[in-house]
Amino acid sequence: MSSSNVTLTDMRRNVEQLKLQASVERIKVSQAAAELQHTELVLVDSWIFVMVQRRLNSVSKSPFSIY
Repeated sequence: MSSSNVTLTDMRRNVEQLKLQASVERIKVSQAAAELQHTELVLVDSWIFVMVQRRLNSVSKSPFSIY
């Protein structure tokens, strides 16, 4: 009797896992790779922009600046 309870419990877990997996939105690997590449490019571009802005701000605050 106890082994049938374990089997029933395992089956219920499997059903719940399958329901969860069925509800997950899936995309093609190529689409995921393209989105990741775009995100990385945006991050690099924003990082470069921030670094340039910091450099410009530090240059404009120099004691040798002409106002």
